[in-house]
Amino acid sequence: LEGVLGLSTAQVEQAVHELQALLREREEDTPARGGSSGRGDADRDGGTDRDADEGEGGRRLGRVRLGAKSVSPLQEVYVRLHSLLHQARMLPIGVQPSTPHDGISDVWGIERGGAPVRLLIERFLDRVGPVLPDAARCLEWGRHYSQTSLKDVCNCGVGTEGRCPTSWSIEYGDCEEGWYAGQQKVCADVTKLSSVMPADDEGFDVIICTQVLEHVADPWGAMREMFKALVPGGQLVLTIPFMEQYHEAAGQFRDYWRWTHVGARKMLEDVGFQVDRLETAGSSLTATAAQLGFGIDDLDVGAVLEGSVGDYTGTGDSDWGVHEPQYQGVHVLASRPLDADPA
Repeated sequence: LEGVLGLSTAQVEQAVHELQALLREREEDTPARGGSSGRGDADRDGGTDRDADEGEGGRRLGRVRLGAKSVSPLQEVYVRLHSLLHQARMLPIGVQPSTPHDGISDVWGIERGGAPVRLLIERFLDRVGPVLPDAARCLEWGRHYSQTSLKDVCNCGVGTEGRCPTSWSIEYGDCEEGWYAGQQKVCADVTKLSSVMPADDEGFDVIICTQVLEHVADPWGAMREMFKALVPGGQLVLTIPFMEQYHEAAGQFRDYWRWTHVGARKMLEDVGFQVDRLETAGSSLTATAAQLGFGIDDLDVGAVLEGSVGDYTGTGDSDWGVHEPQYQGVHVLASRPLDADPA
């Protein structure tokens, strides 16, 4: 244990005691299940239930179906531990503040260095930044990446004295709908962007839309409005989720959608965009980590980034197969063709 996991026997024993206590508490809070045998679904589908552990006085703390297909003791330990953690309400490990859940901690998970998806997004922006124009007129929800990863693109770099003279933000919900040129801010539902955009406005060179579209009830409508808001030849930097936990903010936004890379291409091309770069982001490591609530500090960054990009830029409906079926999101660089009108 010390050599492989970096944990001492005493630490493992302490973890076992904590798990026993949580399972006892869970069992006290849960009414007895119906049925004469009390053995649940595992018996009906051919599985075998055995006592996962026994506490003081031989008290049963949980039931775990033995994995009939486990090929090693280590695999069986993983299967049993996964079930026990669920019974003890310890999954997901990291609990998002906006998600009602009785997990073990509100700070062990995405707060430990941030969500893994953010690392993948930052690396994607590092790759596309060099092909975007410098000192572009940018529009972003907030101004996070305009001032960080894409600061040179959005004219927020050295020499601007802390200002971003060509960077605009879009907000919704906390401000009165309108076009605020003096503040370089748009207050509008993204599906109605053109209704507040002045007729004589030339449009934006770059629109940055990261992890926003899943919260829009009409994503096709949002894509059409972003298409209109771009100058001919303008570019859209888009990141959208595939395997992510449900997340919302009460009274502010819901969580409606998820996309595969195939679905993302269809949505963009339906509207009239040209897909210049299409990537899947993440792997089974990051996808499962996200579902379990891990943060970046719980993972090896090198392992996170290794094999984390699937390039589908040149593929289409006639191409089948996938680089990694368990990916976390889809990252796209798309452009409005010079001679195209919105579909």
